[in-house]
Amino acid sequence: MEKISPDSDLALDTGMLLRLIRKRTKTWLVLAPGVVLACVALQVLVQSQKYSATATMSLQSSAPADASSPLAMLTGQSADSKVIGLLESRRLAEMVAKRVPVQRDYALPNLLAAAGLLTKGIKAEENSTTGLLEVTVTLPGPPLMRPGTGGRKKEIRDLSAECANAYTKALADYYSEYDNTRDSVIQRSAKHELALARRDYDTASNNILNFTNGLRSYDPRTSPDTSATANLAQFYQDAAATDADLQAALAAQADKASGIHRQLTEINHLPLEDPFLQAERERLSQAQLQFHELTQVEMLANKNPLVVRAAARLNAAEAALARQETAYRQYYTTDNVTMSANIASLRAKLTAITNSIKATARRLPAQRDLAFQMSQLKADQELQFGRLKETLTRYVDVKLSTVSGRSRVTVVDSALVPASGAPGIVRILVLSIFASIVICMLQLGRDYLREYEARSSVIPSPTPSATE
Repeated sequence: MEKISPDSDLALDTGMLLRLIRKRTKTWLVLAPGVVLACVALQVLVQSQKYSATATMSLQSSAPADASSPLAMLTGQSADSKVIGLLESRRLAEMVAKRVPVQRDYALPNLLAAAGLLTKGIKAEENSTTGLLEVTVTLPGPPLMRPGTGGRKKEIRDLSAECANAYTKALADYYSEYDNTRDSVIQRSAKHELALARRDYDTASNNILNFTNGLRSYDPRTSPDTSATANLAQFYQDAAATDADLQAALAAQADKASGIHRQLTEINHLPLEDPFLQAERERLSQAQLQFHELTQVEMLANKNPLVVRAAARLNAAEAALARQETAYRQYYTTDNVTMSANIASLRAKLTAITNSIKATARRLPAQRDLAFQMSQLKADQELQFGRLKETLTRYVDVKLSTVSGRSRVTVVDSALVPASGAPGIVRILVLSIFASIVICMLQLGRDYLREYEARSSVIPSPTPSATE
């Protein structure tokens, strides 16, 4: 056995190392696959998957870019630590949690817990190549191969993309509401004035509405109302004009009926003025002509199919003309039907005007102070409407002449739904193989140290020299 001096340095003994490797080979052939399978099973059945979605946006800084940064000089943009810290803050996480149902999907107790989950999964960084700000949201999901989790995985993938897009909108809202640059402050002040003007106009309109609703249960029979009197006079004028039109229509209908009666003295010579009667006569003439050609010109027998069909068409045309002649004698002509409809419409209009006259006459008495109150409310509404228009005009001018905080944030690429989670199956296999190799190497190192200590313990103590 080789003797090793205790004062010598620890050196790698290649022969001993190879002997230990040959000794452990059979063990490793069983241990390594077992470790790999155990690690794979642990990661695909127990370990949660991480689903990440990234949204890219451009942030225009309100301050001039740092001249010392070549990237800032080229792009004019910089995602400084303040913006990154704002994106990773709890405040923006709460704004996102209000937009996206994180609390519901993860069954969290409150909004603060949902914000905490988002805070752990948000990562914002500036891309040094493009100068754009990348916002990545990572959410935990079920293991890779756990049975019955397909629907849950799709929910988490969609939720991660929604959260990433919601972060860009939340950042724009934050700059719109809380940015302290000059233009943003001016716009918020103008927006506040517009809200006050709109509130005052809505109040004035509601006052008129409440006043008119209160009059429904009031019986105004104490004093005359000039406006009601004017309406009643207008109703009487409309009634007189409608009655005159009705009498004229009735006279025209009577003249028309008298003319038709005179024309019907000769039954065989009915007038051709009605289009329906003329059309039926033309059909009868055509049917007679066809029947005559078949029987007299071509000399076909009466039982011939062509003659039978022609005779049927002739009979049908004669019956149709007879029906039209009967209707014409009873005044069922186109003009007469139109005149009858016009007369019915005028009668209905006259009835409606008469009912309005009766209703207005019942409501004619009214108190003058109610009319005065109504005029005051209308004047206040007109005043508030003028103020609202003026405030809205100033607000539009401010919007056109200033830059809002929201416009500083521009979404370049919205987040897409991730196709899969992490780690993937390839990475799981690589990590499992690496873990098995590490375990085997640790076992080899332990055996090597034990062998080395065992060989060091058998070295004899040094003997004294002859000079001593």
